[in-house]
Amino acid sequence: MTNYRHGQMINLIDEMNSPLLAVEPQRCVLVRHRNGECLRCAAVCTTGAISLGEEGIVVSPEKCIGCGTCASACPTGCLTAANPTDEELFGAVEAALAAGGGRVAIACERAFAMASGNRMKRDSCDATAPSFVPGKIAGATSDGRPLVGVVCLGRVDESLLVEATARGARSIQLISGPCESCPHRCGGALSDEIIVSAETLLAALGTPSPIDRIRLQHASDTREILRLRPTASAQDDTNAANAATMADVSGDTGCSDRASSAAAAMANASGISGGAHQASSAANATATADASGDTGCPDRASSAAAAMANASGISGGAHQASSAASAISPVGCRAERGLSERLSTTRKPAPEESQADSREPRFAHVQHDGTLPHFVPERRLRLFNSLKALGTPAAPTVTTRLWGQVTIDTELCRSCRMCTVFCPTGALTRFDAANDAFGVEHRSALCMQCHLCETICPEQAITVAEEVSADEFLSGKKFRFTMQPIGWNPGAEDSIASRMARFIKVDNLQEPQAKVKSFDTAARREYAQAREARRREIREQHRP
Repeated sequence: MTNYRHGQMINLIDEMNSPLLAVEPQRCVLVRHRNGECLRCAAVCTTGAISLGEEGIVVSPEKCIGCGTCASACPTGCLTAANPTDEELFGAVEAALAAGGGRVAIACERAFAMASGNRMKRDSCDATAPSFVPGKIAGATSDGRPLVGVVCLGRVDESLLVEATARGARSIQLISGPCESCPHRCGGALSDEIIVSAETLLAALGTPSPIDRIRLQHASDTREILRLRPTASAQDDTNAANAATMADVSGDTGCSDRASSAAAAMANASGISGGAHQASSAANATATADASGDTGCPDRASSAAAAMANASGISGGAHQASSAASAISPVGCRAERGLSERLSTTRKPAPEESQADSREPRFAHVQHDGTLPHFVPERRLRLFNSLKALGTPAAPTVTTRLWGQVTIDTELCRSCRMCTVFCPTGALTRFDAANDAFGVEHRSALCMQCHLCETICPEQAITVAEEVSADEFLSGKKFRFTMQPIGWNPGAEDSIASRMARFIKVDNLQEPQAKVKSFDTAARREYAQAREARRREIREQHRP
């Protein structure tokens, strides 16, 4: 049995927490349930900082270069890029779009090195362009578009690409060197997958893709296309672009109340304690932000921020709260405002605050309904709102790596509803109707496609598909699976006696309260046997 099956994953993945990579270990699928099968971070890590060895997961924090590729692959937000943070990278791209007339180029570290005449070793990243600073504008392309640097293009996920499109980007160039010979080749492969995913999402909404992938094979071509600046100028370029963005929006007085209201609401949210991220509360806040039309921006944004602030589960410090407020702010209403201004509402931790102060509790307690705490990654909130801002679906379904459609075979299902206990985001929730009907509800808008429910289902009654109903997804609808009655109710007064009667296989059992009648036991046994026979029949039908 591998180390993460022994429950060691919470300590292993927490070792990766550093200024380059933020880690919330309790969000990891393998921490949530040790029989989970998500190893996506190890599959895409570009340096072997997270790898899969003979004993299981192996972590080597000293190898981490902060490329952020693992964060783009992580479905639950356990790993979050910090070199740069999402806010910093979004801010640089926003400033570049404003300075470049809706055009921006994002280049990897190797492309910068090639443009500067340096050669990167096959197994290291020592040779770096002097002007390269991750998440900063560090020059321009030959056609005059501002150039933003990242360690690896695997850092650029769908939320950035789609939000930039929703904000009016006319052209987004993603530039890299030859990925096949790069030490970050895993990140290059993930970047290709992300681009396909982003273009699929945009096509589902009838929006043309502005994304252009450019691979540079020779240093001479790279120097011809990329015009780098000296190190001192990189920050100056970013500051100048931010100033231009702020100047463009300085006349917008109609949204000042909206920004202050959102900031105030998020300031109140910073006091919320507990690690439970209630997915339903986050989704309701998202729906609130998009409920009205193109007018009434101040009320819509402030009510969304207030809803997010009052969501009892969404916690993790003021930084996460303010970021969540930025995420749920409707793109269509705030398109004229720069991300640099949005970042100004984020509270910076005081120097004396430790990094642990802003993190979620290491061990999350079970909630009142018996489920583990829920959370929604901020990237998904941003991406969801950007898609909503782009319009109505142009196709009935969309195939994506990000969200999933759950199907439950209610004939195979034992009605235990354990899938709702471990679902990270609350995409699967329980319902108990007044007419004694009960079961599970699924909301595809919250499903992160982690496949945990599918993996741990004892009867393999759950499947998670990549093809999602566009209408159900964008509207936040729930699909209800009504389950069959269970033969033994663990919460009933006669649960112990009835369970013993089934195991001993007798109809009469000596029991102080005498609540289990012989005909009741016989009926329950007959029902359980019929259900099991039906399960065997279904398994035989699906056996290859």
